[in-house]
Formats: sequence, C-alpha cells, structure tokens
Amino acid sequence: MKINIKIVIIALIFAMTGCTKFDFVDTGIANGRHNTTMWEYFHTDSYNWDSLIVMVKHVDASFEAEIKLQELFEGKSKYQNNVTFFGITNHSIRRYMLQKGYKTIGEIPAKNCYDLVLSSVLDEVIMLDGFIPGKPSADVDNVIGVGGKRYHTLSGKVLWIYTFRGDYEGVPDAGPVQIHIVSEDTQKQTDVASSDIMTNSGVVHSLSYDFTPNDF
Repeated sequence: MKINIKIVIIALIFAMTGCTKFDFVDTGIANGRHNTTMWEYFHTDSYNWDSLIVMVKHVDASFEAEIKLQELFEGKSKYQNNVTFFGITNHSIRRYMLQKGYKTIGEIPAKNCYDLVLSSVLDEVIMLDGFIPGKPSADVDNVIGVGGKRYHTLSGKVLWIYTFRGDYEGVPDAGPVQIHIVSEDTQKQTDVASSDIMTNSGVVHSLSYDFTPNDF
C-alpha cells in the first residue's frame, strides 16, 4: 500500500492539537479579577499603562497634594479600596503630549497631571452593571441625554455616565452592554473599551484609545 507522507503528517498535527486547550493571554485590557492592587496591575501591562505609571511618579515626586496618587491606586489613601478608575492608556497620554508640545511626561506641570488623573477617578466602586442605562441626546447643543447618572470625580469634574447596548450583526440592542461617558465641562464624549477589571484596591474601566485626558 502506497502511503501519502503529506497526509500522514497533517493527520498527526491535527491529532496532537485537536484536544489542546488554547491558552488565554491576559493583556490586562479585558474583563477579569486580578489578585493585585490597581498599582501592581498597571505594572503587568507595559503596553497600556507605562506612561500612567511615570505620570503618577512625576506627580508624587513634584507636587505636594492632599492625595498621593500611588497610595490612591494601592488602596492606602483615605478612599481605601473604594475607587473606580477610568483608565488612561499610553495612547491617550501620548496624544495629549503631542497636542501640548511636550516631549516627556516630566515636562508636563505636575499639577496638570494630578488633575488629569483625578478627573478619571470616582470615590466608589461601580461595576458595569452598576451604571444606569440611558440614551444619548438628540440636541447638538446639549450632549446630556436621558437616563444615566451624573458623577463627581475626585478633581471636581462632573461626568454623565450611562450604559447602552449597541447593534450586533444589524440587530438593534443585541450587542454587549457598553459604558458611555460625557463631560459636562468639555461636552466631549468617550466610551469604555474594556470594563470590570477588578483589583484589590478598586475597579478599572479602560477608556478607548481615542480618548485624550483633557476630554474630561
């Protein structure tokens, strides 16, 4: 009997991989429970959080503030483990630097960095299902729609936050639930790219890459 070597090799490959459990690589920008503080979690994903870490260290070393940012993310501040952080990724911080003409994070005034970070922090833990559904405004002169809820950030900014279901394969309201954020001060809007990243010191909802820190 003549054996086709190519067929045998292909069959062996399928036999070896057919029952293999594909590993899930946690990039950090995904739902899940992390048995670390928020500060430690940032260090597990340099692609997304390196610039934020540098910004926090810059603030804590250069600016005498009521809240030490590293302690905030470690759960050691007066807010303990009860914070929600709308995560500002490297892409967002780089865009802000390009807009302002800064070449390094160290060139940004520490007070500005402090305000930018605290504008993304709430003093309570709110998971995805804790936000109230809403609908966007149809009025171009007023971006605040119906439903949702207004929240005050630690910097004093007011954000209107609501959840909604997008379309899925052309079916309205069949997609996953998403968090949408509108700043009352700037009237700018952004979405959460990945929600419910739970750590021992609070929850992170990672903002979309097209967010710029001063959008809040």
